[in-house]
Amino acid sequence: MVFNKRELVINLFNSGVKSPKILQSRSKLSRSQVFHILKLLKQGVPVEINPRRGRKKIYGQTDRRRIAHLTRKHDTWSAKKISNEAESRGSPKISAKTCQRELRDMGYRKQMPLNKPMLTKKHKRTRVEWCQKHLQTDWTKVIFSDESVSIV
Repeated sequence: MVFNKRELVINLFNSGVKSPKILQSRSKLSRSQVFHILKLLKQGVPVEINPRRGRKKIYGQTDRRRIAHLTRKHDTWSAKKISNEAESRGSPKISAKTCQRELRDMGYRKQMPLNKPMLTKKHKRTRVEWCQKHLQTDWTKVIFSDESVSIV
């Protein structure tokens, strides 16, 4: 199992994948990073696979599953509410921004519903009346246009 994107590029390259475009798409690394790794590999310079740098993550797999479960169960909750609920269930305290980042990494996306008014009873009644009034219309003699004015 490959844990490092750089290691993935090296393994793919050694297994015969030489195209930078394919290596970039499979590893999700930037183009310049892929070219740099390929340059080192072609020169025969050993490419070191360094451990992660920066602050250690306090959120584990169990915590990630917990916020994913809460998101599926309560799809209208905000990231702040999800992080607070996860904390009350035993997860470490995280900010709403960290919760958003974790959800985005898991494939969840923010979606806002469209504001589209529903048909009222009056709208429905007038539609039915119009249809009944035009039942006998010969629609083969009607020209439909897309909001353009034409004089025949």
